Amino acid sequence: MKQILLLLVIIPLFSSPAWAESLRIGILSLAPTNQTTSRWQPLQHYLENKLATHIEIIPMDDAQLLGAIQKRSIDFAITSPGHYVQLEFHGLVSRALATQVKLIDGKAVASFGGVIITRSDRKEIRSLHDLKGRRIAATAPDSLGGYQMQAYELFRAGTDLSGLRMVWTDMPDNKVIQAVLHGVADAGFIRAGIIEQLISAGKLKADRLRIIHRQMLGDYPFATSTRLYPEWPVVALPQVPSSTVNNFTAALLSMPHGGALAGSMGLHGFNVAANYEPVRNIMRTMAVNPYDQIPDYFYLQLWKKYHYFFIAIALLLVLILLLMVKLRISNAWFKASSLKMERLIRSMPGVSYQRQHDEHATILFISEQTRSLFGYPADDFTPPGQRNLIDMIHPDDRSRVLATIEQALDEHSEYSIEYRVMHRDGSSRRVFENGQGIYQGNGCLHSLVGTIVDHSAEYQLQQLRIEKEKMASTSVLIGGIAHNFNNILAGMAVQLYLAKGACQAEPSLRNRLEKLEGMTFQMGNVIRPLLTFIQHDLVERTPLVIQPVIQQAIDSFARRTKITVPMNITLLPDDFIVLGNQAQVESVIHNLLQNAADAVAQVHSPVITITLEEKQPDSEWLDKYVFRQPESLCRYVCLTIQDNGAGIDKKDLPHVMEPFYTTKEPGQGTGLGLSVVFGIVQEMAGFLGIDSSPGLGTRVQIYLPHYTTEPACPPQLLPGHSGI
Repeated sequence: MKQILLLLVIIPLFSSPAWAESLRIGILSLAPTNQTTSRWQPLQHYLENKLATHIEIIPMDDAQLLGAIQKRSIDFAITSPGHYVQLEFHGLVSRALATQVKLIDGKAVASFGGVIITRSDRKEIRSLHDLKGRRIAATAPDSLGGYQMQAYELFRAGTDLSGLRMVWTDMPDNKVIQAVLHGVADAGFIRAGIIEQLISAGKLKADRLRIIHRQMLGDYPFATSTRLYPEWPVVALPQVPSSTVNNFTAALLSMPHGGALAGSMGLHGFNVAANYEPVRNIMRTMAVNPYDQIPDYFYLQLWKKYHYFFIAIALLLVLILLLMVKLRISNAWFKASSLKMERLIRSMPGVSYQRQHDEHATILFISEQTRSLFGYPADDFTPPGQRNLIDMIHPDDRSRVLATIEQALDEHSEYSIEYRVMHRDGSSRRVFENGQGIYQGNGCLHSLVGTIVDHSAEYQLQQLRIEKEKMASTSVLIGGIAHNFNNILAGMAVQLYLAKGACQAEPSLRNRLEKLEGMTFQMGNVIRPLLTFIQHDLVERTPLVIQPVIQQAIDSFARRTKITVPMNITLLPDDFIVLGNQAQVESVIHNLLQNAADAVAQVHSPVITITLEEKQPDSEWLDKYVFRQPESLCRYVCLTIQDNGAGIDKKDLPHVMEPFYTTKEPGQGTGLGLSVVFGIVQEMAGFLGIDSSPGLGTRVQIYLPHYTTEPACPPQLLPGHSGI
């Protein structure tokens, strides 16, 4: 029994009509409601049959239609083009789905225009320009075909719309025609087609009115004074599903054109939605809702009347603005430059100055670093009662310094001088001064500017380095002599041993040989401590980050020698650590750079290339440097110093690291530089390689191992090999 009751409930659900969903269509009505309902009733029946859905046609005025759309109480709407543009602007409806094709006097028209009329006997009104200052009758300001189209044509023709005296008659357009015929207005704006309808109905004689600015628009059947604009659109509201919109649009477009159904509604049919952008252009230009703004013609008229004045004002404002911007930029630049200069001067290690070229060396500016360099504050050097900067120069160096400055000023060049200055505590400081003259436009000297930097520490380090190089060279020399003596004594010991065995029968001779052998061993004992002393690690070696040490050595060499040869420097491994002594590493760099600088002295375009890169040993490298690592390969760093100088001859290349061997002219070299380099590199467990070709230059490569607390890869020479 329960199953039967359930079926009685479910069956009516499936037997309900397919058009249980209802679609409501709001239609903007300019006629009485009953007339509009009667006119569109055929469309209701047609759509219900096509869509199998209940259709409700609801005539509405402007306010009612807007309210229904805002409340979304309807699904579709048929409205005027101007009203559609307003709704779309505010996002209340979607794009147009279709456009009406009206049937007027048996003619199908999908667009319409506006007409400007006057009485036939008004001979003084012939063109659009003749309407200026006239009384113009029109239905309403928001009527597209009854006012806006015509006003837009006047605006495009350059007519001042503010000079029109409008007479608003309200709908229908017949009221406008009556106002013109009875002299209430000089001209009128009406929708195209109205005149033809009245003449066809016998309500108007054709010779009573004249069309102004008549357009020739091809097959358009009615007189018009404007361009043509699309007829009323059909639109959907956003809440309607897309499938319903598509079915609804297809039903409209499939309605037979020119059939009895369309004709019963005063239509020819529906076309694909037209482009309503021209309507938007009119409404934007005329500043009507929703484009409520100052109309373009206002600016155009204002421009025509005062454009010379506006141009002059604009140019003046632009000029003032540019001057203000330039002044602001200049002030900002000056402030920033002053701040940067002040910070730079304060951070500089030496004394910066600007002084006059007179006997008192009158100071124009001097930085605060005078206290650390001379022992006196900067105020002591400025007038009045200034302390003379020249008096700070050591008496033994003063004449040389002044002569160098005078020569540079005569040649209009910079000067660089190294000399001593006297400190307040009585000690002397070694300084380095760079400066130049500042000249006026006529070439006269205005002042001198320069910097004085304390060079004492670097000078002492340089002297210490020279002494260390001398000691290193002497050590290599003594070591070579001691080694050779030791080899000779070893040979003598062997020969004496053999001689003793050959004279067993001569006791006296054997006794003499034994004494001689004992003296040989005594000489060996004397040389052995000397070798031990020479080969002992005389300097303290510590872990060094090699990159900054090399960079510092390059910089100090450049400052010391004032080298002018271009140097291409690429130092990559910034965290590579070696075990060595910083002074020795700097000595290696200085020796190699000095050799490279000497080699390129006579080259037309000299260049020295310095690179530092990590080297992962491979079999080829191991074979070249006779190095063996049983378990794993170690990390090495490779320092390369290469020049494009004269190069080294093949016969000299095997001997360049021997003490006192040199390829330079007599008096130009000691022959100890590369031997010192070789000894230091060996002490650091490294390897040195030299490649050179006459006329092409020389390349020196130094390989140093990475330092760890527990060295995992001690170098091992292959049996039977020695050297590099």
